[in-house]
Amino acid sequence: TADLDKDGPRNTSDFERLLLGQPNDSGLWIQYMAFQLQLGEVQKARDVAERALRSIHIRELDEKANVWIAWINLEVEYGEEERVEEVFKRACQVQEPLGMHEKLASIYIDSGKHDKADAVFERIVGNKTFRASPDVWLNYATFLMTSKQESDRARALLPRSLKSVPKNEHRLLTAKFAGLEFRSASGDAERGRTIFENIVGEWPKWTQGWDMWADLERAQIATAETAEAKSEAVDKTRNLFDRMCKQKMKKRRAKFVFKRWMEFEEKEGEKK
Repeated sequence: TADLDKDGPRNTSDFERLLLGQPNDSGLWIQYMAFQLQLGEVQKARDVAERALRSIHIRELDEKANVWIAWINLEVEYGEEERVEEVFKRACQVQEPLGMHEKLASIYIDSGKHDKADAVFERIVGNKTFRASPDVWLNYATFLMTSKQESDRARALLPRSLKSVPKNEHRLLTAKFAGLEFRSASGDAERGRTIFENIVGEWPKWTQGWDMWADLERAQIATAETAEAKSEAVDKTRNLFDRMCKQKMKKRRAKFVFKRWMEFEEKEGEKK
């Protein structure tokens, strides 16, 4: 027992002894699966996953979810496509289905299997229940912009998303899509600025939109590759703060905006 405490489990009997006392510990079960995989025992690792799901208490949903994700990971790495689908469908029956779909997409992205991740995202936005969530559209667009470098396809998701998500989510989702244009290598910051201009033109008092835009412009300074590009980014940020401060504002809001502008100038500006 002292050796186990110091060195951790080293063989099958060690794991079995520990699991007798900690049957709900998903981390230990996953460690056991990894141990079997190190020995080249893929089927035994699957058997451990099956045992884990039977042994972990029915109320421990998060612990069970961890095992399902580990098992899907295993099948993506070592199994056939049919096995991945089989385990995934079983997981969706007992876990939150949208969460499982998102995890499967993440596993495929981490494995470099972008076409398969793309197919999972299409399944998500094709599902009537899932596509009402703004996050599923933003996640898909982020994947297309960053992993697949397919900006046109990402942009085409915005009008599709606005047909599915609740109307009160449209403004924020549109702003987040604009943010992708700033943050993604395949994005176009000018396109993002145009979207923000339209948003603040329609909702000039929407302070969250102004603040999001200011944060994105400030981030452009840090990523500027030349002195000229940095100077241009500083000017754009300064001009935006100037526009924000010329609006009618309540005292508390004004204090917040001027404080942020001062912090910006102390870092990026000259004495003037």
